[in-house]
Amino acid sequence: MPSSLPRQSPWPAIEMQQALQILEEIVGLNLDKLRSIEQKQTNNLKELIGYVLAETLLAFRPVPNFRASVMDGYAIISSDGKGPRKVVGAFNAGKATSNGHKMLESGQCVRISTGAKLPEEADAVVKLEDTEVLEEDDDGKEILIDIGINPKPGQNIREIGSDIAKDELLLAKGIRLGAAEIGLLALSGRKTVLVYSKLKICVLSSGDELIDFINLPNNGENEWPIDGVIDTNRPVLISLLLEEGFDPIDCGIAKDSEEELINSIKNAFSKSDLLVISGGVSMGEKDLLKSILNKHFNFKINFGRVYMKPGLPSTFASGIGLEGRPKLVFGLPGGWRG
Repeated sequence: MPSSLPRQSPWPAIEMQQALQILEEIVGLNLDKLRSIEQKQTNNLKELIGYVLAETLLAFRPVPNFRASVMDGYAIISSDGKGPRKVVGAFNAGKATSNGHKMLESGQCVRISTGAKLPEEADAVVKLEDTEVLEEDDDGKEILIDIGINPKPGQNIREIGSDIAKDELLLAKGIRLGAAEIGLLALSGRKTVLVYSKLKICVLSSGDELIDFINLPNNGENEWPIDGVIDTNRPVLISLLLEEGFDPIDCGIAKDSEEELINSIKNAFSKSDLLVISGGVSMGEKDLLKSILNKHFNFKINFGRVYMKPGLPSTFASGIGLEGRPKLVFGLPGGWRG
């Protein structure tokens, strides 16, 4: 009796670029239905990692919003040139002391630290290495110093808005928030931000031979299974999704039976809108995924094979769930190399 197994796949293989175009088109058509816009508080920035920004953020104010020194040294009036200066105060980052002086005058200077705000009259900063102390009081406080170079206007000064100008683009809508973006978000000073909700993604493996690694004996020392395969795809896929900022749902392992696979897919659809499943996508007797998606769930198989090795039977399907929401399925080969 001839075998009933097909010898050729009903799904023509397509090039990778075409597969990516199909993915982009179908995901793009359904994305707004799969996610909502949420307002998040920024008081715990680390919780925003992985979210996609749903608004464009502009700078409320320039950065820095004051003229700041980029060196430890002395704020001076550059037109005084080289020579002695009377030290009339000290400006530290976040704090200033002036010893009662009202304005910085010709022949005077103030000690200044990196990042500190400059006196209004100063137009240059001379670094410590280019100066010499000429006179101190009994407590070692500087009274008179010598400037050993001819300073230039703007020297060692970070001007207002030199890092970020007011109304400059900080973060564009659609960008995924990572470490660098979180820094800019903090810099923006906003208390709330609009983000897209994260897609709910389930990860499922299928195969009678699969063994969940959490059920293995400690360190694999005893009773190691000799007739099974450890499911590595599921933990790898979950880890990859976590690295990308998603919160994947582990749906475990489904056996190679039509009933169990249908129930596992239904369970995944009840929890998520996107299912990633490994196994059951090739042409073997137990490779049921495409048939189940197509016949039982009335899903469209957008592609069932892609010209890549490993990974030829990679599958992408789409359809509508019981509650009327779009559902997407990525089917991957069961072999861990695929």
